[in-house]
Amino acid sequence: MKTIWIHRLALVMVLLGLCFSPASPPSAPPAGTGRKALAASLPGVYAFIANEGQYYAPGPGYRFDFGAEGVQLLMGETALHLDFLGARAAQPLGEAPLAARVNVFRGNDPAQWRTDIPTYGQLRYAELYPGIDLVYAPGSELLKTTFYLEPEADVSHIQMRYRGAERLWVDETGALRIPFAGGDLRESPPVAYQEIAEARVPVAVSFELRDPHTYGFAIAGDYDPRYSLVIDPSLDYSTYLGGSSAEAGNAIA
Repeated sequence: MKTIWIHRLALVMVLLGLCFSPASPPSAPPAGTGRKALAASLPGVYAFIANEGQYYAPGPGYRFDFGAEGVQLLMGETALHLDFLGARAAQPLGEAPLAARVNVFRGNDPAQWRTDIPTYGQLRYAELYPGIDLVYAPGSELLKTTFYLEPEADVSHIQMRYRGAERLWVDETGALRIPFAGGDLRESPPVAYQEIAEARVPVAVSFELRDPHTYGFAIAGDYDPRYSLVIDPSLDYSTYLGGSSAEAGNAIA
C-alpha cells in the first residue's frame, strides 16, 4: 500500500542546513576516485519529527534518522551511519517545539494511522560524553551540529565514526570530507569559543583524524578548561559527476 505523508504546517517552513568546523593539517584526497565533485546544494532540514522514541528529519531525496547509538543518513538506496564511539546510549530529546504537526496515514486501517505528531526545532543528546552535549539544529547548509562542553570536560572523548564512507580526509580549507556512494559530505571547518567575563573568546580548533573513518577535535592555543567550550561545525552536501552509478542532472548550466 502507498504511504501518504501529510505535513500540516502553521508557519512557513524555512529550508536550512548542516555543516562542520576548523582545520587540522590538510591531507591529500583519496587517490583514484575518478570522480569530480559537483556543488549541488540540498535544502537542509526544517524540523525534527518524533518517531516512537526516536526522531527523523526528512528532505527532498534524503532522510536523517536519530537514535541512541548515532545518526543515519538515507539517500535513495544508500545509507551512511555516524556512530558515537565510546559514548553512552543517550536518547535524543526534542527541544524548541514547533507549531507544525505531522499526520501519517499508512494503509487503509485507521488503527495504524498516526496523527498530530509533534515536531521540534532542535535535538539534544545530553551527556553523550562526560560533560558534553551534542545538539542538532537546522542551519545554513544541510544540518548544523554543536558540541557543548562543560568546564573540565575532555574534548578528546569526542569520537565520531562514519560507516559506509570511503576514507575521510581534511582538505586545504580545513573542512572534513566524507565521500560515500551517494555523494560527498563536507563538514565545514569547526569554530570554537568560550564565554569569559561576558565576552566571546575564540579558541583554535581543528578536525583530528583518529583512523580512516573516525574523527575528533584538536584544541590549540589559548584554552581555559575552567570555562565552558562550544565547538560549532556544520554538514554540507555535494554530489558527483562521472561516477560508476546512475546520475541525473536538473538545470545544470
